[in-house]
Amino acid sequence: MTPVTARDAAVLRDALGPLRDREQVALRLLESSAKHSFDPDTELDWDAAVEQGKWFWPPELVSLYGTPMWERMSEEQRLDLSRHEAAALASLGIWFEIILM
Repeated sequence: MTPVTARDAAVLRDALGPLRDREQVALRLLESSAKHSFDPDTELDWDAAVEQGKWFWPPELVSLYGTPMWERMSEEQRLDLSRHEAAALASLGIWFEIILM
């Protein structure tokens, strides 16, 4: 294994460009992110009741749609399945976002 010299470290640092350019890019990205985001604590009514009888996911996109099991399910079971699958997809998206952080 070859040790990294001070010269090598300087070359690696400069390979990404001058520090001030990276800071400008980071600032631009942070400003853009803030502009295109919202605060769910203030912008969503968390106390609002869930509307009964509403699909959480279009029926055609639910995993069992069009199968014999789907045909045997009640409307309430179908709505519950759409709710669970929508929650599972949201959870997956959150985990991927955490991984990217």
